[in-house]
Amino acid sequence: MTFRAEIDYSKEDIRRFNRTHKRLRYRKLYIFIDVLAVLALAGALATYGLAAVRGVWNESLTRLTIMLAVMTGFWLYTKMTRNAAVLRGLNAMGTTTVTTTEDGLHAASGGMSTDLPFSMICDIVHYQDTYYLYVNKHRATILPERCFVEGDPAAFGAFLAEKTGLEVKELN
Repeated sequence: MTFRAEIDYSKEDIRRFNRTHKRLRYRKLYIFIDVLAVLALAGALATYGLAAVRGVWNESLTRLTIMLAVMTGFWLYTKMTRNAAVLRGLNAMGTTTVTTTEDGLHAASGGMSTDLPFSMICDIVHYQDTYYLYVNKHRATILPERCFVEGDPAAFGAFLAEKTGLEVKELN
């Protein structure tokens, strides 16, 4: 059976990968970091509020407040622009065509090509109409079902499971 996908990644594809990756690999760590950030920000705001109400606000607290605002803004900016940078990198060469071969996947884009043998795939995840073929714990090939132009996307998971011997993990 042959499958072919012509991929032009979207912002949503990158967001879904980040969401999937967090759920699959580091769910507890990301929850801990998010809770810690919210508690630290809430604690700082409560401290500043109490200092203002009690009349003990001083120049040192003003500097700390400005520093906290700048650091929070920088943190939010990097979170927001990271996906855009990844998207630009993935789409820089134009449409990527991924086809299945007897030994693996062949990807070609903008005059460059690469092969991914089935033996290199260590994890297969299916989440919200997208397949993620992990080659290590941090790197995956993203194959949205909407991009398949040949072959049935619903049968792709079974095909991969047969070729790799791995189970397709379905996330809800």
